[in-house]
Amino acid sequence: MFRYLGLSTTYPEIFQTVNLILYNGLMGIAVLAGLVLILGRLDNLGYSRKQQITLSLFTVFVAFPAGYLGSHAAGMFYQHVDSWSLSVFIENAVSGDSHTYHASIIAPAVVLLVFFRVMRYNTKELMDTILLYVPLGHAIGRVACLLIGCCWGRWIHPEFFGVYLTRFPNPVPLYAIFLNIGIFFVLRRLYENIYRSSAPNRAYGGIVAGAYLLLYGSVRMALEIFRTNRKFFLGLTQAQVVMAVFVLFGGCILIRIAWKNRRSPAHKTAPERELGRVLSLVGLIAVYLVMLAGTFHLRKMHVLPWPMTAAADLEAAWFSVLYYFPYLLFPVVSLFWVRAAGIPIWTDFRWIRFHPVLYAGLLCSIGYSLYLLVLIDPCIKGGAFWLPVVILSIMNATGEEFAFRQAFFRVLKKAGYGSLLTNGAQSLLYALPHFVIGGVSFGVFALVYGFLLGLVRIHTGSVTPCVICHFLIDIGCIGLPVLSC
Repeated sequence: MFRYLGLSTTYPEIFQTVNLILYNGLMGIAVLAGLVLILGRLDNLGYSRKQQITLSLFTVFVAFPAGYLGSHAAGMFYQHVDSWSLSVFIENAVSGDSHTYHASIIAPAVVLLVFFRVMRYNTKELMDTILLYVPLGHAIGRVACLLIGCCWGRWIHPEFFGVYLTRFPNPVPLYAIFLNIGIFFVLRRLYENIYRSSAPNRAYGGIVAGAYLLLYGSVRMALEIFRTNRKFFLGLTQAQVVMAVFVLFGGCILIRIAWKNRRSPAHKTAPERELGRVLSLVGLIAVYLVMLAGTFHLRKMHVLPWPMTAAADLEAAWFSVLYYFPYLLFPVVSLFWVRAAGIPIWTDFRWIRFHPVLYAGLLCSIGYSLYLLVLIDPCIKGGAFWLPVVILSIMNATGEEFAFRQAFFRVLKKAGYGSLLTNGAQSLLYALPHFVIGGVSFGVFALVYGFLLGLVRIHTGSVTPCVICHFLIDIGCIGLPVLSC
């Protein structure tokens, strides 16, 4: 923020001082706050005062410095591969000026794991306890990024109905702050069901660590789409490559724990069933974000064609329908996920009741399509070109409603979240690919529209009216780019 206000060039010395104070000060605050919270948990777990002091001293004088050096050292990987060497790696570790978050937790994790083994501590419960609070510490660190101006995204120039707003860089650290706080609250629910129930489920130790790796890894892979980091391998950034390892490792941890504790739902305790519901949500979100990042990457590499583009002739229009099929993969996966979670699918498509909010959905859908196809006076092809547009609209409306107003909505509700939070979460997840595809204006509109369709879903008790509204708006949203002359 300071950088984009021009303060870094107007007052360079002050900016460097502020940079140093914020980074080091907030990192210190994050570590100290984390230690206080962790020690409180260790007290409840039965660790003696001596053990708590030993762990604190090791963290402050060994683990934290290892993370600090690792954070600097990873700066080498932002340089061209020809310049990589052990001496450059050491030089970056000692005197580098860049920080890399994922490198700052890998080194401490390694030394802490060794330390726990040597001291014969319970590694699973300690790693669960530490990683429970890592997202909060990360959120504090991202406040410094937000203020200083590092890690922001590309410049954007929002436009709403022909009116352009002020040009500004994409505040990616702000997203990271809120997402890390959200990850913390999910991890806390898992932690409390394992360690704070009347009958602790210690057999599920390690779930918090696995869920953190899976959630943060998938979230960061998606956030990298909005950042401007140098490509590292196969068109992926350094963070995306490392996050792929995080996701794989976290998924393996969760699968292994679930396999060891497999038994029929009738023989599981209430906390165990709660764990299953929350983990089902964690898994669905992670799969979605990884598939979103993968789809975007394949599009950028020109492996996947984008179907919503101007059709030069009728053959190209029909090929757009074929090009859309790969984008139906997540809706199909989400339906299998819902079924595996024991949630009925087709009963949600019965139209249970009518509600006036449906009028708002229909009005918004029809009005926006008319605005796109009529009011802005575009050059539109006619006749036979309309049938592929109708088919594409049916496919897109049905697929997205299956994924968001059905799968995410039901999994969130089953995990115990209220209607308002559920609606907000599903609309945010729905808007995310629209931000990626169409920028901030399209994304904001999708966020509001997704929330409106969520209200239709809640008050009518059915997904069917959502599909109808979505189809009507897609006639315009898909028709405009495909039918443009």
